[in-house]
Amino acid sequence: MPLPPPLPDFLVVLDRRPGCGHEPLGLGGEPAAVSLRRGPFQAWVQEGPHVVLDAGPDVVVVGTLQLHGARPGAEAVEWLRSEIEAHGAAVLQALTGRFALAVFDARTGALTLARDLLGTRSLVVHVGRDVAVAGSRPRVVARHPAVRPVVDEERVARVLLPELEWSDPDRTLWRDVRRLRAGSLLHVNAHGVHEERLPWPWRDAACDEEDVAEAIQRAVERAMPSTGTVAVLLSGGVDSGLVLAQAREVRRQRKHVRLLACCGATPPHVASRECDRLRATLRHLPPDGCHVVTDLSAAEAAHHVQRLVDESDDPYVAGRLGARSVGVAAAAAAGVDLLLTGIEGHLPFDAPPAYLAQTAERGELGRLLGRVSCLAHELRSPHHVVLRDDVLRPLAARWLRRTGRRGLERQARHALATADLPERWRSSRRLLRDHVRNHRHRAWDGRGAWRDEGHRLQRRILSTTMPVALERYAGLGQALGVLMDHPLVDPDVLAAAVALPAARRRGEGPSKAALRRIAAAWLPAEVVRGGMDEEPDLGPRARQGAHAWLAEALGDLRGELRPWIAPDVVEAVLARRETWPFDDRDRVLRWVALAAAVRRVRAGGAR
Repeated sequence: MPLPPPLPDFLVVLDRRPGCGHEPLGLGGEPAAVSLRRGPFQAWVQEGPHVVLDAGPDVVVVGTLQLHGARPGAEAVEWLRSEIEAHGAAVLQALTGRFALAVFDARTGALTLARDLLGTRSLVVHVGRDVAVAGSRPRVVARHPAVRPVVDEERVARVLLPELEWSDPDRTLWRDVRRLRAGSLLHVNAHGVHEERLPWPWRDAACDEEDVAEAIQRAVERAMPSTGTVAVLLSGGVDSGLVLAQAREVRRQRKHVRLLACCGATPPHVASRECDRLRATLRHLPPDGCHVVTDLSAAEAAHHVQRLVDESDDPYVAGRLGARSVGVAAAAAAGVDLLLTGIEGHLPFDAPPAYLAQTAERGELGRLLGRVSCLAHELRSPHHVVLRDDVLRPLAARWLRRTGRRGLERQARHALATADLPERWRSSRRLLRDHVRNHRHRAWDGRGAWRDEGHRLQRRILSTTMPVALERYAGLGQALGVLMDHPLVDPDVLAAAVALPAARRRGEGPSKAALRRIAAAWLPAEVVRGGMDEEPDLGPRARQGAHAWLAEALGDLRGELRPWIAPDVVEAVLARRETWPFDDRDRVLRWVALAAAVRRVRAGGAR
């Protein structure tokens, strides 16, 4: 099937510096299809669907816009500009739709940036002294001369380490370039910068719960056919769990529907996190009549994620989309007739070009995309129903109380026993045991957040016991060798975590903070016993062991990945594949692709 064109780009600049702001920059090194200059304000827009550049006598509107309602595109833009001219930028607070807009008011010289509550359109900003730059993608903003494309190494480290869930999604690979938060208005004027949140359209949380539960039920009933095979894409969140639960209820009335819970066989660098999220979802679900589909091989799954990371501006987005694309491909391989997704399952909407290219490669996946019923799209209209955690988690907690905790533990064991998970996860009894033990410490605190004392305590213990493991195994090299064979540890992530600070320091051992981060994230409790309250002292022995382990593994990829990730570690991963129980070449694909992407960023942001 033909590859759809990528979403058009736009760029706006408000430059009050003397003698600046008049360079004909264009977009992506090419002249923009449409450009505009109004005093210190400039805008460039590529022609395409839903991209607007509308200039009136006093107000300029630039960005992407899809409003709910019957207005055609041109009429909606004209209506919006006239409303802003009459009432100011406060009109943006009343919009419901999918938009990422920049509004310049020539009367006051103010620039207002707005992004809808769901964050369905990207809006990236850089605000410096006397200059503000906003655009559709991080790469577009980073090309402007006023922006210094300095790589945020901490951000990259968080992506390489298994801390994706705690990484701020508003940050990009550049330090001074960030995404505007969904549902925010950013005002830039002569008095400074002010950011405010769009008002929530509902009255209270109780109304939210009732409307969300009713919306999920209505959307699933409308989407479910009377016959055929239906899959629910499990993202690990509460929303997809509730969608699967409602689909199971509907299946009781529609006996000829076969129901699948689909997560895909994620590559090993994602497997631990995705399996944990899958178990967390299945804990809430009676598994009767549901089967977990994992028909993709690790190589196929790694191919999906590697392509996404290689072509994405932000590994955070690529990682999340990569896991979902694996689930979609697994559903296609299972021959399902319909795929249900939750609020986060925005496939195939706004998918990057890499994902769309994969749909062209797999004919059955391209066929399936025509049958994706995105419940997120259903729930967004007409009242901006957003499945927020502070709404969904009380619903899930209420279900837990009604079902009973012991019954859920038995159901989780049954689901794990019958699910076609990779062998190393199915054979490890510790995973389920530790998961159930930690879950007993989990409680709803009544303030919109989960209190997980067990998980917090475990991380504190592990973060203080790394020196014990280093001394026990006589250096980081031997410690890594032991940990890589452990069923709970991903060796590729450990190697990448060590390689990142080593490359930054040109061959020196990893820093104390990096080692503590590795320990807190990956070191299993079975490897190190006990804990220490004092600050750990790594000492020269551990650093020498780390340096020796890196130095002895020099490989052929040195020139290809210089200077970001130490290529000798990549070669070490490939050389030891016979001694490890995994296909390490597939596992290192995402790491290598990310290194290449960052190398391109350092070279000037070009692809």
